[in-house]
Amino acid sequence: MLTTSLHHIKIAAPIGLHAEEAIIINNFEIDVDISFHASIEQTFPYADYGIIHAIVKEHMKVGSLIETHVQEIYKALKNTFTEADKIKVCIRKMHPPLDGEIRYAQVCFEH
Repeated sequence: MLTTSLHHIKIAAPIGLHAEEAIIINNFEIDVDISFHASIEQTFPYADYGIIHAIVKEHMKVGSLIETHVQEIYKALKNTFTEADKIKVCIRKMHPPLDGEIRYAQVCFEH
């Protein structure tokens, strides 16, 4: 298995469940891992991390639920990297507006 990863992609966006989060910009970190079957005897598959970054940025512009963004990013990556055996997408909302000190809330999907 060969995995290409792009981690800690930092994006500020008006994304959140509550109406005020469309006004208050939230900070997010996104991790992407794309895995391919690979053999040492063959040329390794290639995943351009510039394309990964562009897909993440495109799908993190506006919206509400983090889960929706995870799903949209996953689908776009799967459509782009059709030979991938497994893709994992994690989105962390940094310091969510909750009582107390919370570093982040996170949603991940892998398949």
